[in-house]
Amino acid sequence: CTMISDFCITSESWFIAGTAVSVPTFYLDIKITEGTNTKNEKAAYIKQIFEGMEVILGQVASASYIVIHEVRADSWGYQGETQEFRYIKGKSL
Repeated sequence: CTMISDFCITSESWFIAGTAVSVPTFYLDIKITEGTNTKNEKAAYIKQIFEGMEVILGQVASASYIVIHEVRADSWGYQGETQEFRYIKGKSL
């Protein structure tokens, strides 16, 4: 399970090395269930996201960030059930 949220910050409020940005930039904060993706999968995902943002925004600042947080399955969920509970429930057939 992957969760992505977004919000906008004006360019006047975004600085790289103390200088206001002059090209589009972004910061993505992504949550995934811990242990569900390999290092290579996460690296490929980050690369694809960066390339996709360049398609959408044009040239972007090289200091545009993509952060993947691995969250323990017992620490998040939806519809009132943790990811861990969903996994266990699916195994008890």
